[in-house]
Amino acid sequence: MPILKSRKFWIAVFDVVISCLTYFIPKYTDPILGGHILWLIAAWQPIFYALITGTTQEDLALKKLGLIYDPKLKDYRSVSDPESRISA
Repeated sequence: MPILKSRKFWIAVFDVVISCLTYFIPKYTDPILGGHILWLIAAWQPIFYALITGTTQEDLALKKLGLIYDPKLKDYRSVSDPESRISA
């Protein structure tokens, strides 16, 4: 799976963008908020970790069932039968 189509990758990118914005915007507008902003970033990290972990577990469960996502069909299909479609 190409990295740019990975849900886990885009969740991580979103986390980095939000963390950077949350850090730099107050740093240049009101430096006193720095400690609070760092706490806020640290508080958000478990949420992003849970999203990435949940997505990974979902992908692994589907692979164990023998299903993969086919972007052309926008549906799941069996690994052994390329013509089959299984809505999950």
